[in-house]
Amino acid sequence: MKILSASQIKEADQYTIKQEPIPSINLMERAARQLTDALLNYYPGEAFHIFCGMGNNGGDGLAVARLLHRENREVSVYIVKHSEEGSADFNTNYSRLAELAVPVHTISSSADFPHIKGGVAVDALLGSGLNRPLKGFLKEMVQWLNGQTMERVAIDIPTGLFTDDNEYNDLELVIDADRTLSLQLPKKSFFHRQTAPRVGRLNILDIGLHSDFLNDAQSTDYYFDQTEARRLYRPRKQYSYKGTYGHALLIAGSRGKSGAAILASRAAMRAGAGLVTLHTSASGVLPAQSTVPEVMVSVDTHESLVTTLPDISGIHAVGMGPGLGKGEETVKVLKNLIQTTQVPLVLDADALNILAENRTWMAFLPEGTVLTPHIGEFRRLLGVDKLGDDYLEQLRALAKKNRITIVLKDSNTAVASPSGDLHFINSGSPALATAGSGDVLTGIILGFLAQGYPSLQAALMGTWLHGRAGSLAGEYLSTESVMASDVTDYLSSGFKELARTKHVS
Repeated sequence: MKILSASQIKEADQYTIKQEPIPSINLMERAARQLTDALLNYYPGEAFHIFCGMGNNGGDGLAVARLLHRENREVSVYIVKHSEEGSADFNTNYSRLAELAVPVHTISSSADFPHIKGGVAVDALLGSGLNRPLKGFLKEMVQWLNGQTMERVAIDIPTGLFTDDNEYNDLELVIDADRTLSLQLPKKSFFHRQTAPRVGRLNILDIGLHSDFLNDAQSTDYYFDQTEARRLYRPRKQYSYKGTYGHALLIAGSRGKSGAAILASRAAMRAGAGLVTLHTSASGVLPAQSTVPEVMVSVDTHESLVTTLPDISGIHAVGMGPGLGKGEETVKVLKNLIQTTQVPLVLDADALNILAENRTWMAFLPEGTVLTPHIGEFRRLLGVDKLGDDYLEQLRALAKKNRITIVLKDSNTAVASPSGDLHFINSGSPALATAGSGDVLTGIILGFLAQGYPSLQAALMGTWLHGRAGSLAGEYLSTESVMASDVTDYLSSGFKELARTKHVS
């Protein structure tokens, strides 16, 4: 799914109105029906307090209030008079609402702020066209709403948030939404690590903007969701065997850190690799063979560290890094791997830390390499002490310069392609904030690479499935109690969701 700029979103609306054709007020009504259905679904039995600005976002709110009233839901409306005149569609929906017994209040100053207990506050103040920080009365309105204990739901975008670039915005003056109901497409600011917390849970509502415009619109930013994952998913064929699904090699583990190697190798198996070989220190052989009997073990000559590169003939993908350490001989193994391998690589953890200390090696990474840094590892790869607001552009540039795929792990993970496109994934949950979660992701991506998925697809599929499995584990076990091994166990549930729309051939 493409992520478009504020100007492109406006053009999409106008194109739809002209080419469908459909009057703008009817397009607003179509959006309002989707918004109403979402509110009824997510908040059964709740009262709604809808705060409407004077523009088209406010018009959406007025239409939603009317439709909620028709569903016999308790709803009240607050018109926030930040300008003297409303938009044409705002005025039309205001007239329609006036015919119903819906309480409508006017807020002209902070003295008019209501006293509300309970229910859901719906933010329909301002939409996606805002490009300067709030001030005056609207600033006070947002600060007041953020101080309320109610659930806050934003229509299309939290008021105060810019659609594209918020470097010069004041994020304290943005609605702190618990949920955002975005119309047709997500906005780039929903995924930036500084602004994403203001968005809360994200739901994308299809309001039927014209497909011709959306197909032709140019973008280098994308949102990867379950629909996209189902499109890439390859069900197993009836007549196949283990060799059909590739042989993965994982180089991982050192004394005291065999757990990372076990987590990653087990995840590679669960992700569908036909065969997995773990190359690890001699001290890690017994833990690995007793814990994951399905995985073959290649024994390093060193008791505590990985010091030799095993034979990689017949291997379809190699992963390296989890629990590895940065010993001198281990560093040589990574260098040798980079220089000699012709198969896709996925590098994580200490492999990334070694790479950060030898950044000239990045130019020699083979085609198909995937890096999976968290924020700290990414900062070290860049050689900077602190990431700036432009960190996503730095991510894009690093991937493009070195012709690699980079998975920047965060609450909203960004996957940068060798062409410089960014793909955002938010399938995960706080359940993934646990030791070993990154090792599991490495194994999953390795498993997809071994099966022959191209590197970008393996990174996207692996990241989405990792997040989804973590979310499912959190739902069943609680976010606090999930361990990394639980994420691997719930991969099967994630695969089942993808398989529902696919057929085995």
